[in-house]
Formats: sequence, C-alpha cells, structure tokens
Amino acid sequence: MSGMRRTLMLALGCMLLTGSAWAYIAPPGWLLDKLAAKRSQTGLRRIMVRLKCKTGEETLYIKAGGKVRRERADGSVELCLSGKCYEREKDQKKYRLLPAWTYLRYYYFAERSASGKRYLALMRGWGVNTKVDTLARVASRVAVVFGAKNWERDRPQFWMDKDLYLPLRFMVLDGKALVQIDWLDWGSRASGDWFPGRLKVLRDGQEIENCETMSVDVKQSLPDEMFKK
Repeated sequence: MSGMRRTLMLALGCMLLTGSAWAYIAPPGWLLDKLAAKRSQTGLRRIMVRLKCKTGEETLYIKAGGKVRRERADGSVELCLSGKCYEREKDQKKYRLLPAWTYLRYYYFAERSASGKRYLALMRGWGVNTKVDTLARVASRVAVVFGAKNWERDRPQFWMDKDLYLPLRFMVLDGKALVQIDWLDWGSRASGDWFPGRLKVLRDGQEIENCETMSVDVKQSLPDEMFKK
C-alpha cells in the first residue's frame, strides 16, 4: 500500500505542477515584449503573400513603415498608409476610407519598430483592459487572453500564443458591432512563421473574410510607388 500511495502522490504532484505551469500568466508588458521580439527576430521588412479567399485568389503586399497593398479577386484594391486603409473599386480612381479596424489585420507585419509598449498602447486604445487576463485554447494552442475572462466574448480583447509569442486573435468594437480578427495555423508549410496559414475576420459572429495562405515571398522587391494613392 505504501508503494502505491507514493506512486499516487507522485502522480498528483506532477499534475499539480503541470496545472500550475499552464495556469501562470506573465505580466502583459513582459509578454508583449516577447511578441515584439519575435517579430523583430524575423527581420521582416517586406512580404508578398498569395491568398486563396472565398471570392478567389488575392495578392497581399506589406512593407515596413505601415504600407499595405491588397489586390482582390474582383479587381478592387485595398491600400493602407499611416494606419488608415482605403479601397478603390475596379476601374475606379477614387478611394474610400475603410473602418479603422481594417489596419489591425496587418499591424503585426507592417510596423517598422513595434515594441511591447506600442502593442500595449494599441490594445488600450481599442478598449482592451490589460489588467484582466485568462487562458484559453485556439485549436491545439494555449492562448493568453487580455481584456476578458474565458466566458466573456462581448468585449475588446487580444489573444496571443502563450509559448510561441504570436498573435492569434484581436476582438474590437466597431460602433456597436464586435469585429474578430483571427491569425490561425501559424507554422504551416506554406507560410511558416512569416504569416499565418489562415486569416479570418468575423463581424458579430458573421464571417466576412476567410483566406488561406498559398505562398509567401520575403525577397520580392516592393517599390514605394506600389503604395501610392
């Protein structure tokens, strides 16, 4: 009995240690510094991404300094400069301003010198309460959730991978609507850690964008002229 008791106590101790490790959440400043460092380590300055979306194939060009150009399957063009995004319909010359959250899809890739403090300021600017946190799962990954508890899905929040320090989800308010941006399937064969394997956007639970990454090119030359209105 004593041997069995020791075995059970050892197993229980291992379970408690594992649970404690899973439950511990580091301070937001430290975690966001890790997120920024992860981005910096890639040395990413420009990236061209081929996407397969519901409406067809698209090409996304991102250059450090907040420059984004997205050529959509229907011939329209989305352009982001200095944190603001615009859209031009096919065969049209004028651009219309898009909702402010549009740029959040590209922030992690387009900022030249993002830091933990800038990520913190970005989150707070969108109403994320960084004093509230919890742990959740996205597929097989453990995520740190800033701004809400696990059962709260109606408020601004930011999710990041607890171990890989990569962004997983950003939920923000657009008026009264809740917009959810997901960066999924990091580490896929097509994109590695350069870009998520899937980019998904929902508005009040309704899917408005779902794109799979087909290929990534980080050596493609992207002249500034591409990003001019």
